[in-house]
Amino acid sequence: MFVEEAVVPYCCGTARVADYVQGGRLCWSVRHDCAGGSREVACGYERLPDDWRQAVLEQCGTFRLRFPDDLGAGRVAVLRVLRRHGFAMGELRAVLDSGVSGTRAELTLLADRCGAAVWIGRE
Repeated sequence: MFVEEAVVPYCCGTARVADYVQGGRLCWSVRHDCAGGSREVACGYERLPDDWRQAVLEQCGTFRLRFPDDLGAGRVAVLRVLRRHGFAMGELRAVLDSGVSGTRAELTLLADRCGAAVWIGRE
């Protein structure tokens, strides 16, 4: 499991926002460093809240998941996963052509769910 962290302003100092995949789920946590040590102040599943997600994208990089030109027999399964991921029917062709951008953790999970030969790279 890999964890990417961004540092954000928080309370009397800073906090580390982590974005990762665990047990087949997208997870995130926020840890604040204070005089008493580091402690988790927030955590959750699925997509990070927008301001923290933006910090992860800015500090850790934006990644893009790309699909091969010919998905073959896996095409229907990939389209099903993309629909469940929230893409509208009318967007699917463009998504297959240009890929999906996001955090490394978001795209790692999406790639795992697609079960097809895809690749993830930095934008």
